[in-house]
Amino acid sequence: MTKIEFYPLDFDYDNSGDILIYGKTTNNERILVKDSSIKSYFYVFSDSKSLLQEIENISVKEENQVYKVVKTELVKKKFSDKDIKAIKVYVSNPRGIKYIKDGIKGYEKSETDIKFIKRYLTENDIDPLVLSEVDGEIIEDSDEGIYISGTVKRKNSEFFKNPKILAFDIEVYGDFSGYQKHKQDPIIMISFKGDEFSKVITWKNIKAPHVEVVKNERELLERFVEVIQEYKPDYITG
Repeated sequence: MTKIEFYPLDFDYDNSGDILIYGKTTNNERILVKDSSIKSYFYVFSDSKSLLQEIENISVKEENQVYKVVKTELVKKKFSDKDIKAIKVYVSNPRGIKYIKDGIKGYEKSETDIKFIKRYLTENDIDPLVLSEVDGEIIEDSDEGIYISGTVKRKNSEFFKNPKILAFDIEVYGDFSGYQKHKQDPIIMISFKGDEFSKVITWKNIKAPHVEVVKNERELLERFVEVIQEYKPDYITG
């Protein structure tokens, strides 16, 4: 097992319902953490064991994906200052909650609208940009960064100072007709602004400081990607 201290910058989750954390290590390396320690869930207000078994068999195919109930358990929960019994329903993917809950008719439900990433951060006491630690197994370690699978916890209250931010803006020609907009409304310019960094890319024949002229819109978009890869920002903003 390997322990790595890092600053979480952004959060997502994959189709398996695992949390993905993009961050920077204390050595300024990029890191991607996969944390499988929490699954999305909601509550059904019932103590029926037969309903519990019925819920476990629910499977819904939507959005070209199959969403399943992976586990259920009877729990005690406080609701409106009352102690009640409820079925805690764990699902395979957070996106499936809205479909699975609709398959359970006639029972009150709770916590079906809590965002999965918000639940993860709250239950694990993790804050963006605050020093954390992952304990797990390294899947890959390359020039692009570290990919590790493990559990995450807050290390202390140390804050990540001065994240590297790259802002961009696009200018598009348009006549507002709406007809074949991809041909009539091409992107003619993309500008960038970062810390001690300014650049404008266009395929128009312009000569000015910080302006790079390319052949066409396709090359403009390719250079857009290259500039981001070269600058390596922590955050991209409009």
